[in-house]
Amino acid sequence: MNGWKIQETAIPGRLAKLQVSQYRVVKTSNDLHLNSQVADVWFERVQDKWKVCSSREPRLTGPISRILTYGSPLTIVIPALGVSHSRLADQYDTASTAARYLRLTNRLAFNLSTYLGLDSNIVTDEEALSAQPADNGRGVIVFGCPVVNRYATVALRSSFPIHFNCRNERMESFRINHRTFDEKGTALLFMDQKHLYICAFDANGYERALRAFPLRTGTPNPEWIVIGKDADFLSTGGILGAGFWSRTGEYNDAMSWLA
Repeated sequence: MNGWKIQETAIPGRLAKLQVSQYRVVKTSNDLHLNSQVADVWFERVQDKWKVCSSREPRLTGPISRILTYGSPLTIVIPALGVSHSRLADQYDTASTAARYLRLTNRLAFNLSTYLGLDSNIVTDEEALSAQPADNGRGVIVFGCPVVNRYATVALRSSFPIHFNCRNERMESFRINHRTFDEKGTALLFMDQKHLYICAFDANGYERALRAFPLRTGTPNPEWIVIGKDADFLSTGGILGAGFWSRTGEYNDAMSWLA
């Protein structure tokens, strides 16, 4: 509008208003970043005041199912395993843990191809760190928390609102806001930019996560979800938390729920 652009509206589903008179901004509503295309100057709202800032792209946001909209092929990253950093749980040795991850990803890749016509590339975290699959602009599905999957350790920013508690190179618990989850069988799915992370404490948790994976783009779902073992017989009644991140990627109390 008269040389001004609201950067956040580049993401579908966002609403913001801008009133301009003779190239001057008169009034804004729900705006975080503005760009003057005439002078190529960027502005950021900080405590209800506009300040000059560096150019930036708006943070991607939306439901888990948006991972299906980034084109084909998707990249699925699993732990390389076979070394000490990859111990997931005491009851599994390295071989059985590696086989479980491979079975899960093969099933997911088959479903993506059968129901959506999407191809998938399955790579280990070591291969992903070398190839950087996120650079191709397509979606990346990561199995395993940062403790187990080294690609997740690098790709997930340190300020992310989910905090993982690790001991003896395995996940003991994770915390969202002030709620801690540590029960076996619990699964966690969450988005961050073009990455979908799928984490669980054990094999049962990963099975629940796979059943919750959205295989249709129109399926209503949040940006992050925690699924408990009661989901086996209570369906959605077994959800322990769900919601959307804020525009800056932080926990959003108004758009989130925790049991």
